[in-house]
Order: sequence, then C-alpha cells, then structure tokens
Amino acid sequence: MNPIVQVELGKTHVIHIPMADSDGDVLRCRWGNATTECGSVCAPKGALQANPCELTYVATKLGYQAVALVIEDFDASNKVISAIPLQFLFHIVNATATTDDNCTKLPEYIGERAPDSCIGIKSNTTFSMNAHIRIPCTNTTTTLKDILTISPVGLIKGNIIRDLIDRNLYTMSITWTPTPDQYGIHQLCLTPVDSRQRTGVQSCLTFQVDIQPPEIIQMAPFGLVSATHSTWTIVFDRNIIRPSRANQVYIRFFQSNNNQEVLRIDVATDSRIIYQSRQITFFTTETIWQQVIQFENIHHFNNMFHSRVRSIIF
Repeated sequence: MNPIVQVELGKTHVIHIPMADSDGDVLRCRWGNATTECGSVCAPKGALQANPCELTYVATKLGYQAVALVIEDFDASNKVISAIPLQFLFHIVNATATTDDNCTKLPEYIGERAPDSCIGIKSNTTFSMNAHIRIPCTNTTTTLKDILTISPVGLIKGNIIRDLIDRNLYTMSITWTPTPDQYGIHQLCLTPVDSRQRTGVQSCLTFQVDIQPPEIIQMAPFGLVSATHSTWTIVFDRNIIRPSRANQVYIRFFQSNNNQEVLRIDVATDSRIIYQSRQITFFTTETIWQQVIQFENIHHFNNMFHSRVRSIIF
C-alpha cells in the first residue's frame, strides 16, 4: 500500500486495499481495535468493506489522517490463521481549481495487464510488460508527471514515454527477473501523478514466483462470430478449478478500436461459467456483438481477448 494516499477535501474517495495469499485462504480486512494493533489511531476513518477490502473515506479537514487496518486469513472453519497490520496516511488537500482546459478527471491506469491480475513467473526468467496511463481529457494541457510504484526487489522501471499519436497516452516499461529465494507472492502497485500534482487510483498486480499458471491451448470460437453468438470455451494444458477468491477474477471483453471494456464475467461466482477438468465454458446470451468490417480489427480483438484471459485466469 502507498504510505501516503492523497485525497481532495470535500469529496468521497473509495480506496482499494490490495490483499493476496499464497495458499488461497479467505482474506478479510478490519479496523485495528487494540493499542497493540493501532496505537493511538484506532478510530475508524470511514466505511470499511472486508472482502474485497475497500475503504470509503469522506475528506472533511485539511491535513493528515492516520489509518490502521488489520488483514487476516482464515481456515476452512473460519478461524483466524494469521494477522498482518497495515498503516498508511491520508493527505487531505484542497480540491484542484478548474483551469482553462477544464480537466477535472484524474490520470488512470488502463493496462497492459488488468488491475488485480495474478501472474505466474518462473524464477531466473524475465517478465516484461508495459504500464499504460491515460489523461482522460481532450484538448487539455494536463500531462503525466510520474508513476509512483511499490514493487518487488529487483524490478526495473523504464522511462515514461508519451505516445506520438495519442498525446494523452503514456507508457512505462517494466521488467523483473525474480530469483529463487523470491518464491511466493509479490505485488506491484502503480499510482499515476499528473502535472497538477493530482494522484490517480492505485492499481496493483500480484506475481506468484515459481507458481506456474495454466496455459491456454485452445479457444473457440476464434475469428469472426455472429452478432448473437453466445457460447465460448477455453481449454488449458492442465487441470483447473474455480477460483477461491470471492470476486475480482474476471474474463473481460474489450472493444478493438479503443481498448474499452464492454463485458466482464466473474469466473468465481457467475452462474454462466461451467468448469470441467481442463476446460471452462461460458455464455453471453444477453450480449449482442457489434459488427466490425475490417478483418484486422477482428484479429486484433481476438489477440486482445487472448492476452486478457491469460493474464487473469489463474
């Protein structure tokens, strides 16, 4: 978690707290409720949701507010196995004054990997990706200033590069070669900062070192589909089970021309998904697909869908 989270006075903010467990145990967060857990800052600072861990905070006074949480994992009998304290600060600042370009939206992380993706990496091999950040305004002078990161030891960030065509799009390369002693869970969290000193929402990815994910070996259909097509299958190279996480594990569909998400299916809870030993079948009966004339766009759509599925099904 970022040690300092900047929020604007007079606004309601929803803060997502990343949680992960190597054994797949149920995770919940709660307020610290004893001096050994939270010292002198035990008072709740808003409405807290346990799983997924989200804090809804209303900024009412300039300055700093300390937050003290506890994250716990539970066994099958709903007994606490372990507890980890988490503290951070809210920095409450005045709302940014409207400028002549009227850009009031915060910078946002848009990929390349979907937020909350779980990614398997072998030790002594190099993982590479590009982090894409967008300034979500048109005709604006606001630019991206920085991308704050919380990252595993040894992770390398590249320079932030502004797109030559889409001037509101920025890319930063990320590479990491984990060592064998880094076995287990690691998280990468990214927070964009714009030229007006405003921070966007933190987005996190979870890495599992030497926990090899299943590989997709077949998807059907592939290529052009009818507007009412509704049955899809994905075949893996090993046995799979339904995720134990209660939510935030998705199959996502993206529109090819602007990379905007148009449909998501929760693979842990959605009744439209059928699990077999090495295959999942899911249905989109309520979705009408938009016709795309150019074959290149159809091919691009499938490549994007393929990459998203590989990044989020674990």
